[in-house]
Amino acid sequence: MLPANLIAFVDGSCNPNPGGIAVSAFVIYDESDTILAQDSQITQQNTPQATSNYAEYAAVLLLLKHLKDWQGHLIIKSDSKLLVHQLRNEWQCKSPHLIQLRNAIWDMNIPFEILWIPRKQNQIADKLSKNATTAPE
Repeated sequence: MLPANLIAFVDGSCNPNPGGIAVSAFVIYDESDTILAQDSQITQQNTPQATSNYAEYAAVLLLLKHLKDWQGHLIIKSDSKLLVHQLRNEWQCKSPHLIQLRNAIWDMNIPFEILWIPRKQNQIADKLSKNATTAPE
């Protein structure tokens, strides 16, 4: 059972960007900095929608799907200013495929706070997403 307070780091990458393999990743911590869960998945591949921005959004959706039956206080940290500001509704989202993901995130009805962090503070989620896009076939 997960504790009531969670901190999650999300990241996405696409190689090449755009049009390559988009991978989304998350890492969930408790308040004592213990890793409770982590995952990375290919979320788009070889399409015009396969971008780093798509992968960033898909990482949040992947995280929320993982937490669908959980209730508590969730802080999400991301190094994507675009993602953070658009999910806070501070910046306009114009791209149809990102609007679709944003709406799916909001439709999950899981309350969260999202914060921007520098990339160097997001190293584990960053590594999870980048390793999968550069893995040999």
